[in-house]
Amino acid sequence: MGLGSSAETLTYRGGMPIVPPLESGLFGFIAGLPMHPLVVHAAVVLLPLSALVLVVLVFVPSWRTRYGWATIAGLAAGTAAAFVAKESGEALAAKVGLPADHALWGDILVPVSIGLFVVAVAWLVLRNRAARTSSRSMAATITGGLAVVLALAATAITVVVGHSGAQTVWAGGVGGTPAPTSSASAATYTMKDVKAHATAADCWSVVDGTVYNLTSWEGQHPGGQQVIVGMCGADGTAAFKGQHGTQKRPVSALAQFAIGTIGGAKPAASASASSTPTASDSSGPLTLAEVNKHASASSCWSVVDGEVFDLTKWINRHPGGAKRILGMCGQDGSSAYHGQHGNSGQASQILNGYSLGKLG
Repeated sequence: MGLGSSAETLTYRGGMPIVPPLESGLFGFIAGLPMHPLVVHAAVVLLPLSALVLVVLVFVPSWRTRYGWATIAGLAAGTAAAFVAKESGEALAAKVGLPADHALWGDILVPVSIGLFVVAVAWLVLRNRAARTSSRSMAATITGGLAVVLALAATAITVVVGHSGAQTVWAGGVGGTPAPTSSASAATYTMKDVKAHATAADCWSVVDGTVYNLTSWEGQHPGGQQVIVGMCGADGTAAFKGQHGTQKRPVSALAQFAIGTIGGAKPAASASASSTPTASDSSGPLTLAEVNKHASASSCWSVVDGEVFDLTKWINRHPGGAKRILGMCGQDGSSAYHGQHGNSGQASQILNGYSLGKLG
């Protein structure tokens, strides 16, 4: 993939993004192929190329008459391509998952490119008017400087978006971490062993009875490092299923990091069997009264939209600070969660990893 999908406008159900009709219809697929990779290259070529030509025009007056409006046309086409790539990326995210960093930069690029186009048109009009009257225009000088700044910003952001998209597609696929040997997969561990590796610097997790060393994968994970850190030292089956379901590609990527099994269990051929915690995993039924008993930093349960989550491990990892999570312990934290995150897709992905089941 190239340009991003929105990390903030998507909502989630069962770990998969619910794509709005605009993205799923108009910008979804062409002849059975996803539109995103078909249009993305127009954006990554036209936008930075036109932006850099604009910078040249600001400093080389003799080129303005010949290339001025052609450059504006290139910026218009590049901006339109960036918008279509973003919208089609949201439709594609429903099929392959949401790459958080890629989506974030893709969202930023669209308004920056629109701003660049508007400023570039204003600058060219003001500069041409000043040339016809042989006068100096302070407004043209100011808009020219702003156009240069926006052009360089749009170029840099396009590079970042393209790079993050390439990482999403190719990380682990070419020159990635080799798959474990059969002898490595034959090792057996206990959950006590896994819990001893519960930090970002040393991260083990369990998915469907197989133990994985995810330390080197944290920085490569398309959904963001925090999603992996939330699984460290614990059974991450619920988190994995909540984000990926039964998608084959994430299962294949995960298999590269297998180091053994729990208690001699057979290695999971695929992460397909659900093992989301239920009421039987807790000390009682998942009622609000039971949630009220877990109201401290050492045992923090909360309810969001009718679902119970064990947030104990997330308290000190929360980017917004531990106090915000502690304020949700032992009670319904729906209003606090939505007040901070709204319908953030990335926040939903992380939260799903701590689900214990439905309330009541």
